[in-house]
Amino acid sequence: MRAKLSLNAYGETLRLAIHSAETTPAPHTVERAAPERCDGRKMKKLIQRMLYRQGLVSAALLTVVAIPRPAAARAPGAEPSAYGRFVIDAHSCQVSFRFSSGKTAPLFKAPACGTESSDEGSVDSLETIGSVTLPARAGTDEYHLFTMNLPSQGNSGPPSLPFWAVVVRSDAAWASVQPFYEGEELSVGQLLTAPGGGLVVSEPATTTDAGVKFTILFGAASSVRLSTMPSKVISRTQRTLVGDFIGGFHASNWRPVVRSGNNEVVIDEDGTCVLPKTEAGQNAGPVRLLAEETKWDDGRSNLKCLAVHAGASGAAQAAAEAVVPGAPSAAECKYLPPKSNAPITTQLAATDQQANAANVEACKMRAAYTGLDKGTGAKPGASDKLLTAQKAWSAFLEAHDDERFPHLDEQGYYGSIVGMCIQAEHADAYKARTLELRAMQPCKVSTTSLSSAQASVAAAQLAMNSALSKMLTGYSKDHKFVAALLKAQLAFETLRRAHAAYAEAESGGNAVCGAHELERVTRARTAQLNVWLKPVAEGDTCGGSYGPP
Repeated sequence: MRAKLSLNAYGETLRLAIHSAETTPAPHTVERAAPERCDGRKMKKLIQRMLYRQGLVSAALLTVVAIPRPAAARAPGAEPSAYGRFVIDAHSCQVSFRFSSGKTAPLFKAPACGTESSDEGSVDSLETIGSVTLPARAGTDEYHLFTMNLPSQGNSGPPSLPFWAVVVRSDAAWASVQPFYEGEELSVGQLLTAPGGGLVVSEPATTTDAGVKFTILFGAASSVRLSTMPSKVISRTQRTLVGDFIGGFHASNWRPVVRSGNNEVVIDEDGTCVLPKTEAGQNAGPVRLLAEETKWDDGRSNLKCLAVHAGASGAAQAAAEAVVPGAPSAAECKYLPPKSNAPITTQLAATDQQANAANVEACKMRAAYTGLDKGTGAKPGASDKLLTAQKAWSAFLEAHDDERFPHLDEQGYYGSIVGMCIQAEHADAYKARTLELRAMQPCKVSTTSLSSAQASVAAAQLAMNSALSKMLTGYSKDHKFVAALLKAQLAFETLRRAHAAYAEAESGGNAVCGAHELERVTRARTAQLNVWLKPVAEGDTCGGSYGPP
């Protein structure tokens, strides 16, 4: 998805609006508390987290301009202290503390100490660190943190921020002569109340970066490395990309992209491919590229090239292939990896094996769809109606994933097996869809009256509504599941209407055939819903949302 992002930072709230074809006319908005400092790099990291948590688009291509520091930040020398005040020598950039008694204690020397608008940057004291207001006091110790207010460096933001710690007592002051940390913003703070006190500040680890934690005491600032958080691969699939090959540029982190219309897909790894050589941002011409896409449970994805065919002939061949919504391309089905007989020794290997099995079933579904579509050529509008129904089925499958695993965005909620479980769900769904497509033969004109057929539809609707009502009552405490269930039900309503429209068009406009298909699809959904109302089998590691909370 190609999205336009607009950002508003006001008061204590950061709002991100995502405008795309999928969100028209109303953009999707995400909000969170605004940080104290808003340089470009930190803002990009915040936006990435906001997008990942919402399960929206990849943030790999974000270009974020620097946002000025809030005007409420303190001017140098204005830092409140019960014991005196800080002094910054404008010539030597020496930061000192002048006690109320008149005594002065030198603390640290900054690399620059100009005004906020100067090219060199200025010394800046922090007002807060996480939930801790500075200066923080524990016993007789008073804790201060200083950094540099560096000038804007465009989209990249400042490469690094130095941080100094200062601890002041009634008759003495200590500071880290050299920065105790140089890097991105520290965002978490905790004041220790145990004997001896101390201020703990950290930058938490993520699934891609290690974190760091510092304990600041009078006389020392010790550090501990925080290991990266665990993340799990939930799928590996193949994609065929057709379009113009564009050389890497700033917004793509200098990785090449395949551009088709307004859509741009970044190729994260060359893999085994010898990619066309071209200058940054320049068009190397049309290509057809086969890639492997890996997705993790934290929202990350990675695209690795498997094969590339340059030139108009390769792109034209791919463009001429039938597009089956929710199914791999013909090229992907042609290059399916062979079934492995190697022993499964890790969860990742089990997930990959299940993903390969799902891809095999998806290719069978593709074959069933194209076979059915060829037989509809003589029926006006039937082919278009079949395509609409397949698109609706693909959208429903995505919504069904959410109702089966509504807490997927909560780290570790389902354990490391969840990726394999999702792939197993997909394999079953593709298999069922294949059987459904093969069974969608021309409707036989029956003697059933339209009113009788409509009465059967009403009875099926009543049974489905009853199952939904029971589920909403039994699962009322699981708000995420209820929201996902209602969203999936809306997707199903679109699906069943599309199926009925196809059946009616394929039969030459027979409304009874449409009603029969509406009843059949409705009863199938009811059977699917009833699984949530049955007792969960003990030891079912892929139960997901089955079983009331």
